[in-house]
Order: sequence, then C-alpha cells, then structure tokens
Amino acid sequence: MGIHPIWIIVAARIGWDAFVLQWEVFSANADMLDGRNRITLPSICTYRRFQRNEAIRSLFREGKTPEEVSEIVSASYGNAPNVERLRRMRRNMAA
Repeated sequence: MGIHPIWIIVAARIGWDAFVLQWEVFSANADMLDGRNRITLPSICTYRRFQRNEAIRSLFREGKTPEEVSEIVSASYGNAPNVERLRRMRRNMAA
C-alpha cells in the first residue's frame, strides 16, 4: 500500500516522526475515519471560514453592528461577508 504523494510532502515539512505520530492519533479516533478506514479532514479554507464565522457571531454577541463587524473581520481575516449578509447572519442568530 502506498500513500498519496501529498502525505509525503506533509511528512517532509513536519518531519517523519511527527507525521507518524499525527497519523497514529488520527487513526485511533473513529470520528476521523470514513467508511473505508481513511482519514477525513476538512479543507483549510473550510476551517478558516468556520473560524471567521465564529468570530462574527462573537462580535454580534458583544453588541457590534454589521458595519463594525465588517470592518473588524476584514482587518483580521482579510475578507468579510458584505454588510447585508452580516445583517442576515445576525437575524438568524436571534431566531
């Protein structure tokens, strides 16, 4: 059995021992495995969007306006949903 070349690149970047330790941790956790015993991991852009959206919700809980949230999130994450989308997000939080 071979592994995908991308994993060889990951091992080269972080070191083989660290890679194998990480692989063992993932493999020991059933939630990380799909139906074929393969490790599943969301893309980094999906994770970053999740983190950005968590920050947005936190700012709304602090009482920030959509305009303030847009400015803060743009400065911190490099992009933010437009103000109208932020208004919808805030409305959905209240529901």
